[in-house]
Amino acid sequence: HLASRPVRIPKYAWNLWLRRRARLRGFAMPDSWVEITALGRRKGSVSLKNYTRLLANVPEGFHEFVTHPGYVDDELRRWSTYLTPREDERRALLDPRFRDALATSGVVLSGYRDIPRQSVSS
Repeated sequence: HLASRPVRIPKYAWNLWLRRRARLRGFAMPDSWVEITALGRRKGSVSLKNYTRLLANVPEGFHEFVTHPGYVDDELRRWSTYLTPREDERRALLDPRFRDALATSGVVLSGYRDIPRQSVSS
């Protein structure tokens, strides 16, 4: 998705650099982040079908699963342009079929405390 929005490349590079620095300093960091959010601008891309596909294809390791589910109200409209996909994400994540797919996927929900920290070398 970076090729379609080159303006995001510096932000992506900055994020990678920050993550690397954090790892080198011994902080627990996920191997990568996984999201469908960037696809949210394409109608129908944030869906139960795509979330279950994501679960089936996530590589081994620790990955930050990025979502922005929510209820759209006047306050959110005032502060964000990411609106309809939030409701689509909420519906997909609360769907019992997503929960079933998660249970059979081999993906284990965890937190930063579960990520092994790299030892800091001098």
